[in-house]
Amino acid sequence: MNCRIFPVLVLLSLLGQAARAEMEFVRVADDHKSFVLASSKIPILAWGHNYAVNEPEQQMATDWSRVARDFDDFRKMGANVARIHLQVPRYMDGPNTPNRQALA
Repeated sequence: MNCRIFPVLVLLSLLGQAARAEMEFVRVADDHKSFVLASSKIPILAWGHNYAVNEPEQQMATDWSRVARDFDDFRKMGANVARIHLQVPRYMDGPNTPNRQALA
């Protein structure tokens, strides 16, 4: 699976709103302390988990079925946000050199 589409799949999985005609953007509320849906101004409470796709020492391919199960579990726990921690050594060969194969 292409790594570039992973965030999109995560978003659809967590929000569970693929059936809606249009999703609203989330923005900072006027109080600058919370978040709201941009058009409707419905308050949003970000509730979620940190998630590391692979451990740094693992060099094998990502187990996408495991990732899907993990995000299904997040949704069952009421999460609407996931902070995904990409492991720098997996995507960078050096300080200014991306690993093009990992990003393809």
